[in-house]
Amino acid sequence: MAGCITRYQHVGFRMTRHIGVTVLPEYIQSEGAVNLLDQLQIHLGATAVTTSPYLATVVPEGQGHREPPSDAGIGNVRLLSRPLWGKRELWMTITPSFVPNREYYGAGPYQPDPATTLTKTEGPILTQFLDDAKARGLSVSLQVMAAIPPCYRVQFGGPIPEDEPLMPKGQPVLNRVDNNACLASENLRAYMRGMIADLCRNYAQVDYLRFDWPEYPPYHFQSLLTDYNPQVAKFASQIDVNFEKLSTALQDAPLEVALAGAFIEEAPFSDALQLVKEKNPALNDHFRLRDYLVLQYGTFLVETVSEFSDGKIGVILQGFPPPLSDLSGFIGLMKSGLEAVFAVKFYTMHWSLIGANYARHVSKILNRSIDDVEQRLARNLLGLTSAAAFPMAYPTPVENHGVSEDVIQKMVEQLGIANAVGISHAYGPVDDVVARFAALFKATRGQIEINRYAYLSDEIISEIGAFLREQPCPVIAENVP
Repeated sequence: MAGCITRYQHVGFRMTRHIGVTVLPEYIQSEGAVNLLDQLQIHLGATAVTTSPYLATVVPEGQGHREPPSDAGIGNVRLLSRPLWGKRELWMTITPSFVPNREYYGAGPYQPDPATTLTKTEGPILTQFLDDAKARGLSVSLQVMAAIPPCYRVQFGGPIPEDEPLMPKGQPVLNRVDNNACLASENLRAYMRGMIADLCRNYAQVDYLRFDWPEYPPYHFQSLLTDYNPQVAKFASQIDVNFEKLSTALQDAPLEVALAGAFIEEAPFSDALQLVKEKNPALNDHFRLRDYLVLQYGTFLVETVSEFSDGKIGVILQGFPPPLSDLSGFIGLMKSGLEAVFAVKFYTMHWSLIGANYARHVSKILNRSIDDVEQRLARNLLGLTSAAAFPMAYPTPVENHGVSEDVIQKMVEQLGIANAVGISHAYGPVDDVVARFAALFKATRGQIEINRYAYLSDEIISEIGAFLREQPCPVIAENVP
């Protein structure tokens, strides 16, 4: 790795190898910064590290939230590969790692969690971790949720009823994996302005703020039919969409049938979806409106960070890969020319969760056998040869995810942009985790992150480190004076 450039540039784009790891604060608290950074930099070969602005406290089972996340109850099979305070699963609560300035947030319904004694006693640990990482030459980022106030972490928050994304008849989608607010919510934007101001003030040393899910996460088939929250109406008018008329049109069963049909066509899903939209103008307007909401919200995040950091802190936006990004709105955000780095999540255990949910709904809507729908979804939506190697159920820690190097390569090719980073998930058996990492590393030409340190056992760190030491350091762009 000698001589490799290992940082992003805010203006122009110059990168060679980028190896990032997301380390949530509980591991900094549990293992200590020095040991943890040695693991990442010396043994694995990381060039960047991401953490989040909170601190954790272990609580009795049933209080707070389970770690690792349960993913709406489906992911309870998950266990931590790297013990946390000596445990492979536990329950915890969180508190801010900084003292929020409430004047930044206004009088809206979303307010930051109050600082606690833990903030005072252990908050400096996070600051020291960031400083130590930078002193070692690592790029450092803080990750928050884009639309789940108070936004410290995915499980710990959610919108009030008036800010829920709604289906055409005005009802929310129940039991969601994500808990994003409507991206048109003024309450959400007011809160995010306050949080961004706070983070830029408290953590001016970071290179990037990164926002997870600045999109409409497509975990549930029903979520594809949101967002008819009344707050969206003003955005609809900006692109000449009649919001009330569209909401009424989307309540018609034939449109739901048409959308379901796109998932079983013998064609690449992006092509099938485009054809369905061309044949059904209301569906076209529906997705056009959602894409516009995502673009407007992503632009808001980028501009707000630039404002409060005086342009010194960059932005990373992370979301779904294609063709799932065609459904979430993230693909349009990536191709918008917005000055941000785009991190694309290859969380393969979630693909089976999505496939199972879609198969259940599509088979019911179209009155087809679920086995047939699963096969078609595996091929057309996920690019797999068959569902047999990719069971539509959440994999246990010892089950391979059934995703080939070819599938990952094709998804990366579909991104169609230069400033993209792939995020490989570390959950799963050692060989499978390393194979998925290697495939994404090759497909992105060395622009890769790992989520999360919680699943990076010593064996996985050793295997990935050995792989990286054998790889050349490719220059993919040279566009900076």
